[in-house]
Amino acid sequence: PFRLNNMKEACEVVHQNLGKKIFTLVDCDTDGFTSAAMLVNFLEGELKQEVDYYVHSDKTHGLQSEVMEKILDGGYELVYFADAGSNDVEQCKLLKERGIKVVILDHHESCENPYAVVVNNQLSKDYSNKAFSGAGIVWKFISAYKMLYGSPTGKDPKDYLDLLALGNTADAMDMRSDETRYLMLQGFKNVKNGFFKAMCESNAYSMKNKVTPMSVAWYVAPTVNAVCRFGEIEDKR
Repeated sequence: PFRLNNMKEACEVVHQNLGKKIFTLVDCDTDGFTSAAMLVNFLEGELKQEVDYYVHSDKTHGLQSEVMEKILDGGYELVYFADAGSNDVEQCKLLKERGIKVVILDHHESCENPYAVVVNNQLSKDYSNKAFSGAGIVWKFISAYKMLYGSPTGKDPKDYLDLLALGNTADAMDMRSDETRYLMLQGFKNVKNGFFKAMCESNAYSMKNKVTPMSVAWYVAPTVNAVCRFGEIEDKR
């Protein structure tokens, strides 16, 4: 994971700011939801940090005005953006000027953003896998943190691979990448997340009782995307 630019710094920011008021944005698609779920489960479930999160009310992506207002009015000291935020340079500049630390874990093509700690495979020359979604980058971040500081609960990063697999499948990542393919297949072998498991069980007949990239792409990801993009806010939560 340390072949990704700024990965060590991103982990250090987390470790040095334990106990601070934290905010994260949930980007409005399946990769955004799985990325945020992994991050919140790690921060709250393992590091015991209290995390507030914001879910877009429509198909919006990134740091829109209503998100900025919530951050600036909420007294947050540390902000995470997963699967989003790389190109929101002016917004990150404003947050930094207000003393708010920003960590971005993203995979979209982007410009340089000097106002945040950006971990993005598209900006990392030493990291060859460009076919990794936001969920993949978040998983790398969790893995890197545990390598540096240990695992407070003993939970293995592999326990998050089912969400990585769902996010990468929904974002139609290129499975000719050895790393992407391997981690996705490992995730589908052992679905632990309760929501993902329930989706597979409710679609078991259509999926022929097999959790594969193809069956998830046809019968799980579209339903999640539909709720993410068109559902009411309580449905999304």
